[in-house]
Amino acid sequence: MVNLLIHPRYKDNTTNLNFDQVFDICLTYFAKIPDHYDCTIILAGKNRVRQLNNQYRGINSPTDVLSFSSGDMDPETGRIYLGDIIIAYQIALEQARRANHSIETELCILVVHGILHLLGYDHADDHQKDLMWKFQKEILDRLSISVEIP
Repeated sequence: MVNLLIHPRYKDNTTNLNFDQVFDICLTYFAKIPDHYDCTIILAGKNRVRQLNNQYRGINSPTDVLSFSSGDMDPETGRIYLGDIIIAYQIALEQARRANHSIETELCILVVHGILHLLGYDHADDHQKDLMWKFQKEILDRLSISVEIP
């Protein structure tokens, strides 16, 4: 299940998105049962994401998406909390415009990317990057989103 937190400034622009579906498709791609997992997706401002990026990664600039994994299990429900995905809405909008696709498409790309990070994938070296981009493309194909992955 996805807990969605959207800054009020961006709420009207995200009504067509089904983040639960994106989450479910990502997890079933890796043969994980979505009903056993939770995460939080936060759509925030660029300045807030810059602050978090500086605080946790030592990089004093905004980025499009941050992921903070958890892996903790809720003893009452038995569900695993994968973690938090924080997306800078303004950056997502700029990237959507540059790529000539909708903000909904860009947000789906960033959510998939964030979920892959929560599942332990990274792009720190060429091998990891190739693998993560492969998974990202295959998941986006399952969502009927056709984009170029850099």
